[in-house]
Amino acid sequence: MNIHYVFLICALFPAAVPSTSFGEGALHTFTTPDGRSLDAVIEVYNSNTGKIQIKREDGKKVWTLPTVFIEEDQAYVQQWIAVDQFMSPSSFKIKGESNRDKGSKYITTVVYDITLENRTDYSLEDLRIEYQTFILNKGYEGRSDTNRVDFGQLHIAEIPVGEQVSQKTITIALKTDFEIVVESSSTGSPTSYEKKITQENMSGFWVKVY
Repeated sequence: MNIHYVFLICALFPAAVPSTSFGEGALHTFTTPDGRSLDAVIEVYNSNTGKIQIKREDGKKVWTLPTVFIEEDQAYVQQWIAVDQFMSPSSFKIKGESNRDKGSKYITTVVYDITLENRTDYSLEDLRIEYQTFILNKGYEGRSDTNRVDFGQLHIAEIPVGEQVSQKTITIALKTDFEIVVESSSTGSPTSYEKKITQENMSGFWVKVY
């Protein structure tokens, strides 16, 4: 069993409210219960104090509790925190383990165990995993190298806080092709042997989580 981190991680988390933007540097209008408002960007959340740091349009940074704002803004803050943690490699971990089985000299099978670990403050639900495997077909005896990409998809219903879930990809078959070479000998009896002409190998593994 070979254990390694996946080569590329791209985690996307859609906002619960379609009109809400969580893009980097996106301004949000925060409103207090007495009607005062300001446009600012959330920069940091401190889980120990429960406070957020916001950056106003004039560049000034302020630490505050989300509860100083109206309920709609508090909901926005909770969504922002969830997205921020989900996008953090330290809070939401993705790991891949490859299990390789050389069944014969002609076929080697590979299965990946994809493990998602939830270290965020929220239970994660209805996760879709999309993955791609990149396979290099090495050519011998003057043959050109070729590449192929296989696609797959998995679904995880829920990962509670502090837990991890693993799922296996479909089996990937890596082929090695040979050709029969016949040669004559000094004794007059021909001899034959197999010569490798192509061999497939894994060259990459890519994962995206929604």
